[in-house]
Order: sequence, then structure tokens, then C-alpha cells
Amino acid sequence: MAWFEASRDYLVAHAGLSHHVLHRSLSRLESRFYPNHFVRIHRTHSANLGHVKRIRRHGAGQMAADR
Repeated sequence: MAWFEASRDYLVAHAGLSHHVLHRSLSRLESRFYPNHFVRIHRTHSANLGHVKRIRRHGAGQMAADR
């Protein structure tokens, strides 16, 4: 998985060009994957660090992760 996105009561798992919708919270998923590869980059997004090439400034006080 490249990243996870919370959407109301669901979680969207993005993997390349495909995505999968799960009925699970981002917090619940974090407890399984966070220690190994994922980091919360927004309250609704968690990114796989293996897919992040760089982190850059994006606007006033914001950052963006490029893959």
C-alpha cells in the first residue's frame, strides 16, 4: 500500500492505480502497521515511507510528500 485515506466510516487503501475500500478506522489500522512503515501525515492520511521520495514546503506552514 502506498497510503491510507480516512473517509467517514471507511478507509481507502491506495495501491498504485487501484484502491480498496475497507470498513475500518485509520486508528485501528495504525496499531498494526505504524511501527513498521507508516506515518500519519494528516488527520485523514497515513503514508508508507517506502513510497515517499521527499517532503517539501507547500504553502504557508504546510508540507507535501512527493512519491
